[in-house]
Amino acid sequence: MSARLMGMAFKTGIPRGQRFVLVKLCDCANDDGLCYPSQETLAEDTGFAETAVRQHIKWLKDNNFIKSARRQRGRERKSDIYRINVALLEKCYAEAAKRKAARQAKMWEEPLDYEPSDFEPSDYEPSDFDAKNHQILSDEPSDFALRTIRF
Repeated sequence: MSARLMGMAFKTGIPRGQRFVLVKLCDCANDDGLCYPSQETLAEDTGFAETAVRQHIKWLKDNNFIKSARRQRGRERKSDIYRINVALLEKCYAEAAKRKAARQAKMWEEPLDYEPSDFEPSDYEPSDFDAKNHQILSDEPSDFALRTIRF
């Protein structure tokens, strides 16, 4: 598994379905970006139908995020082998970092309509925080009942 590739895949900015399949491919990949999960495995692990996985893979190939080749031994078809475009992931990751830095810089800019009085203490009273809210935010593990999830 390549955590480095997965981290970059999360930041690509591509549509969610394609991104999730790409992240799963990165999860299966070695550091060189090679992997060979079956479409059945991809569908099972992502929760998508196999037809959706095929569509997402096609989109990823059409947009140069991956290349694939068919693997076959005699008449027996094996799962395809995928090569992830690591250079494109690195480029997307760098662009995402720039966007994040710009957002953070903008966040620290003083608004044009800034009035210090907007940030003065309010008329908040501790009694406004009633017992019900206190119970919701308490650390008591008993607040969370153990529930059985059925599949």
